[in-house]
Formats: sequence, C-alpha cells, structure tokens
Amino acid sequence: MKSVEKIVNGIKITVDYKTELLGIIMIIGKYHEKYPDLFRDYENKFYTDMISQKFNQYKNEDAVTMFDKFVEKHSFNYDAPFSLFLQLDEDLKINKLDDYTFKDRLQSDSEIYNYIIILQEFAKKIKFKDFYESNIQLYNSWIDNISGAFKKYDISNFFYNYYGYLNKKEFVINITAFTTCGAYCCNLEKKIVSCYPVYRKMKKDKLFDSKDNEKLILQNPIHEFSHGYVNPITDKYNILNKKTNLFDDIREIMKKQAYPYDTQIINEHIIRGIEARYIYLIYKDEKWYKERIQNEKNLGFKYIDVIISSLTEYENNRATYKTLDEYYPKIIENIKKYQSK
Repeated sequence: MKSVEKIVNGIKITVDYKTELLGIIMIIGKYHEKYPDLFRDYENKFYTDMISQKFNQYKNEDAVTMFDKFVEKHSFNYDAPFSLFLQLDEDLKINKLDDYTFKDRLQSDSEIYNYIIILQEFAKKIKFKDFYESNIQLYNSWIDNISGAFKKYDISNFFYNYYGYLNKKEFVINITAFTTCGAYCCNLEKKIVSCYPVYRKMKKDKLFDSKDNEKLILQNPIHEFSHGYVNPITDKYNILNKKTNLFDDIREIMKKQAYPYDTQIINEHIIRGIEARYIYLIYKDEKWYKERIQNEKNLGFKYIDVIISSLTEYENNRATYKTLDEYYPKIIENIKKYQSK
C-alpha cells in the first residue's frame, strides 16, 4: 500500500498511510481523552466521526490498549508516536529503527518491535487498507488544496539561499487529517517530516480556500524544516549543551513550552527569528513582521531582538559568511554581549 502524495518544488505533500492508522488508534483509544486540545472539533469533525463510527468496536484490541499503556506509563506522546509510525514501510514493517528520539521513553527495544508486529495484525483485522483506499479522492483533494502555496512560494529555494546549501534529507509535508492542533517535526535519518494539522478551517471534503491563506500555510513547514538546518549546527559547535546556563533567566518559561535545555532554546530562538525574516524578505509585510516579533516576545522569547539583529547582520554580509553555519558563533557571541550590558 502506497500513500497518496504530490511533489511540489521539491517538497513532498502527502496524507501518510501509516499516520492515518495512528490516528485511528489515537481516536478510538484513550489518547484523545488525555490530550483533548489536540482533537478539538473544527470542520474536520465529519472525518473523525467517520473514524469513530467505523472503528470504535476495535478499541479493546491489543494494538490500541498497548498504545494507551505506552502513553500512560512512558509519556509516549506528541512527536514520539509519529516518529515511530513514519519509520515503518508501507507494509508496516521495519528491520531496524533509527536511533529514535523516543527510545528513552520506552522500557526496551523488544517491547516496541513486538508492538509493530501486533500493529500489522491490527491493520489487517480492521481492514485499514480498504478504509484508506476508499478515501483516496478525499486525501488528494486536501493535497491539491494546499499545493498552491508551495507552487507560488518556493521554500526549498529560500532554504538554499538563506542557509547557503540544500539539506540532503527529503522534506515531507504530512497532512494529519485527524488532528487539529499539535504540529510535529519528525527528523528521521533520511527525511524531515512536518506533521501538519491544517484543519481548523476545513469545510467538509475541502480545506480552507488556500488562495486566501497561502502565506499562513507555509509558516509551519518553514519552522519545522528549519530544524533540519539549525539543530545540526548547534550540535556541531557544541557551544551550548544540556549543562550550560546561558538562558537561566528564561529557563522556567521555556520549560513550560517543552524547551528545557540551552540547545533547544537557542534553536527555537533562531528558527523563530528566521520565520520573521522570511515574512520581511519574501512578503515585504512590515506590519506582520513586527507583530510576529512581538508575539515571540509575548511567548517569552526574550532574545528575539538580538537574534533578529544577528540575522540581519548575516544577511548583509553574505560575502563573508556563505552559510549560516559559518556565522553561527557570532549569534552566541551577540547574546553574551547583550547579557553583559
């Protein structure tokens, strides 16, 4: 079974077969009760209702109850389940998992490999392949609807020009039809997947009119794909790590947003700064640009002005700095200078 997909300006847009199976497990199990904010009723309710009505009878199957156990006992949530399911092939099989980010959340590798086998049996029992195939026309309509934004704005080209090189990994937009909140970056060995819930304004078999929302459609992928650039640079220089204390003044507010370490805090600052610069450079929208920066400050990203200033310096000195990688130490230096004042 192959997922429906379309390639637009180097970006794959898909409704992934594996994560739609994950969605069924989340909806008929206890996950949606534990995290209701991720499953609010917007215009995708017709789709989630269809899942509930068709599959609720299977809520006591091992694939569902084991998943609920992982979630309850091991905090197997948010990006972790998506990262697991996206590593499976279209037959829901895998020889060896990546050194996955959720490894420390589970008791053992054997437990998760056993779960993958049970998952294959579950998919056959509920005839998931038939369900997915019956909705292919629907999935394609969603893909077509957001494709216009990626045709109009070539973000692959933006990445190449801004970061100074193209990432070797494949960039994938995975439309998650069953959720309405919670966008996740799954940074896998060969691809970076932006799991993207674009459904708050969905109307039945269509998404919102993408012509009026093209700019908004791109914001999440720009953020998530940027992790594929910025995170490795932070790791490479090793200026900051889990034990450094550069951001102690905002540590608590960052923790509440799931960014407890300096490496995560700097990555988020830089990426959010680049999102703002994208708005300024590509859309020439000064008002939105300033609003975006202020919004980041309101969220606790205290150093966003320093980041914006640093990025502007980088943009104005590309003859000296061919890549963001080359400029990166200056960003940390500028933050320390700001703090010393």
